[in-house]
Amino acid sequence: DRTDSGELAINGLIALCRYVVENFAGAAKEIQPKVAMPKSSNIAVGLNYHGRYGNFSLYIIKKEFLIGKSETCDGRIPFNNAISRQHGMVYIENGECFYEDLGSSNYSRLNGAVLEPHRRIKLNNEDILMLADMEFKVEILESAG
Repeated sequence: DRTDSGELAINGLIALCRYVVENFAGAAKEIQPKVAMPKSSNIAVGLNYHGRYGNFSLYIIKKEFLIGKSETCDGRIPFNNAISRQHGMVYIENGECFYEDLGSSNYSRLNGAVLEPHRRIKLNNEDILMLADMEFKVEILESAG
């Protein structure tokens, strides 16, 4: 089912989508990702996106987590041209989470307020962090240990 250019034919893609939905649709909610906490931290941080670009989460797995569309970013968002190559940085320090806009072209917002570039701001559980036109819900989980 390939075209002359080697791409899958539309019928093959439709069949694949049906297979995935029929066989895995119920399992997605049952699977809870295991998030590795950064060393010397008692929190785990997730940035959860549900919007026009789909549904996904960025899990902050180290003390400094670079977000952008560049290949060098830890949290890569290459499919949205509104995201800068190095849009922002998430920091985990002393059990708290911070975000810094790195001078992005289309800005970052926290709970609706435009963030000043190159200034760290504390993130709290259930904050809304906007990177350009993408809205992420902040999820901060505290470790029991």
